[in-house]
Amino acid sequence: MVVFFTVIGSVIILQVLVSKTKRSKDKNSSDLHIARRIQHMVTGGFLIYISTTNLLSRTASIAALVSSTVWFYSMHLLRLRYPWLNEILVKHFQNIARPQEIAGGIPGSFFFLLASSISYVAFNLQIFQLALLVLSFGDPAAAIVGISMSSNLAGNKTTIGSIGAFFGSFASVFLFEILHMPHRGIDASLYTGIVMGVIGCFAERLNVFGLNDNLTIPLITGLSIYLLNPIFKFI
Repeated sequence: MVVFFTVIGSVIILQVLVSKTKRSKDKNSSDLHIARRIQHMVTGGFLIYISTTNLLSRTASIAALVSSTVWFYSMHLLRLRYPWLNEILVKHFQNIARPQEIAGGIPGSFFFLLASSISYVAFNLQIFQLALLVLSFGDPAAAIVGISMSSNLAGNKTTIGSIGAFFGSFASVFLFEILHMPHRGIDASLYTGIVMGVIGCFAERLNVFGLNDNLTIPLITGLSIYLLNPIFKFI
């Protein structure tokens, strides 16, 4: 029980710590939302790390993810009801909040945790880990590379940003496999990384009815792995 609440508390505390990252006044730096990308990587990395340990059972892990998701959404509803609470939350989280979130929109952190919860329930542990790697590292890579290096926009996505998603997904998956599953060997890990890079590129690029990409990317990734692995045998 102590470990259970420690995990939930850690997820919340990580959001607070990352939100304290100073954002530059420079326009380009602001556009990159560096602190937000760090939030993605730190939160996702923490959840993936916990999933590789025996600290929590599968049932307890699901409960922790769902509890964290409910907590974030409850705080969102409360801030809409109580202006004083909204003022406090905006003050402390403005460095990682989009303008529409500050204005009253549902925060991306909720969708991140919701997708993590659904992925953990719907897929096996390995698919969950790979899907979360794509969301936590492939998506931030797409945003940073896309905004930094391309002015040729295709909707809200850029071609070079999608290339960034490929390399971010590939690198994170390859390193994870080498460090966590060394028995598979470099060739197998390299193959998995390449396939996951392609899937990550596709998932990042796809716009599903305008839904938040923190929700769609891991679900599209997980479903793609589930459907394609029996054919291509990459995990």
